[in-house]
Amino acid sequence: MIFNVLYKNKALLIVSSLFYIISFILGYFLISEFDKNFNTSSLSVKHENTLDTLSLVINNLKIIVLCSLGVLSFGIFTFISILINGLSHGVLTKIAFQSTDVSTVLIFTLPHGLLEIPGIWIAGASGLKGTWILVQYLKGKDISIMTEIKEFAILFTLSILLIVIAGIIEANFTIKLARW
Repeated sequence: MIFNVLYKNKALLIVSSLFYIISFILGYFLISEFDKNFNTSSLSVKHENTLDTLSLVINNLKIIVLCSLGVLSFGIFTFISILINGLSHGVLTKIAFQSTDVSTVLIFTLPHGLLEIPGIWIAGASGLKGTWILVQYLKGKDISIMTEIKEFAILFTLSILLIVIAGIIEANFTIKLARW
């Protein structure tokens, strides 16, 4: 059932993921414009042992909720949330690459990022659902509000699940993996 909902909402997933990717790329290259005034070489990736699972999960859940609230704002909250996250992830990735080697960056981002980023994309798709329903209605297409609500709930729940697991991995396994 989950795969059917993802497949049915593939256009929304594509829009959400492309907007994130474009924002990420802009953030990555935007930092180059500030290099003259911002010395990224003085920064380093901190290997803190104080990552708190609950605070990470709560922070990431805020992102998911904001993305999903786009269902009520015709996608505005969704696009703002994805833009901010894509830009900031791009900037932080550039800074990390300038501060340390590629393998360290990958160790600190891939384990949780493989779940966190798709979680953001799926939340983005759920947030675009309201706009999609409106467009379908304006086109005169027959839509089932109950089906659309169920699909929204599945997308929202899946994004929460991915984000919670990503937060647990980031807080509890990333540091151990990096030390290994």
